[in-house]
Amino acid sequence: MARARPRGRRRRRGRRGERPAAQSGRRPGDRRRHRRPLPDGGPGRSTGRRRPARPRRLADRRVRHRRRTRREQSRRRRRRRGPRRCGLSVLATTLAVTAAGTGLRTLLADADPFGGGVDLLLGLEEHEGVRWPDLAERRGRLGADALRETLPGDGDLSVLSWRRGEPVPLTGEAVTSLFEAALRGFDLVVADVPRYPGELGRAALRAADVTYLLVPAEVRATVAADGLAAALRRETTDLRLVVQGPSPGGLTSDDVVRALGLPSAGAFDRDRRLPAALDEGELAAVTRRGPLTDFCRRLLDDLSLQPCAYQEEAA
Repeated sequence: MARARPRGRRRRRGRRGERPAAQSGRRPGDRRRHRRPLPDGGPGRSTGRRRPARPRRLADRRVRHRRRTRREQSRRRRRRRGPRRCGLSVLATTLAVTAAGTGLRTLLADADPFGGGVDLLLGLEEHEGVRWPDLAERRGRLGADALRETLPGDGDLSVLSWRRGEPVPLTGEAVTSLFEAALRGFDLVVADVPRYPGELGRAALRAADVTYLLVPAEVRATVAADGLAAALRRETTDLRLVVQGPSPGGLTSDDVVRALGLPSAGAFDRDRRLPAALDEGELAAVTRRGPLTDFCRRLLDDLSLQPCAYQEEAA
């Protein structure tokens, strides 16, 4: 005998694992937020899946990620590239300052008209004194005492630099007269000669007893220095090599010396304090100690210079 079904409204069954709307407390037209069941889970339970982020939050996360990535890449580039190079002007200025600190009467001559002036490195740009343009039309013999007294400087260090603006052409007679007076009136004359020397730079090379060629420990710099060394040999008699490290690719100073075939004067590493000191004009204060100062002391020991007793001469 068949069983009769009960009369009344048939109850609607939901999906598997879902409670009917009448049992969940919802009413028609009720828009309140409720916990909806997720697939593969029980009523109101989460399966560990995260809802997708809102578009605004997702954009903010991407911006923060890009900024963090750029900072990390910038730090990697700084570690890989290292500090800026120590140029020849810095080496010449440090050598002159170190020599003056030992009691040697030293002249630092700026032979680079477009180098910005070595007086800026020492903070002497505002000091009164003779510059190269003041000697452009000089004729005849120049007195060593008059030159030493009119140049700007600090203690035993005198500086001959350029004025700001377009350089003034110098006559060959004025350049020759100045270097002759400098050799008579100073224990040491340090000339900062640019890579492409003009008449002033070639005159300084011909008057020099020793010429130092500064080469960074890099492959491209070593290849470029090969041609420059060939040109310098025609202007100077004693050319020595100075290697600046460290090398970004593992090139040693001995490798550079073998590649160029020049007598080695030594090597030194970069000083991280120099870039800020150059902008502040405090190179003399920073180079009281450090790898560059130690290297300059070794150069002075090799030169075996001694202070001389000068006699006053007529201008």
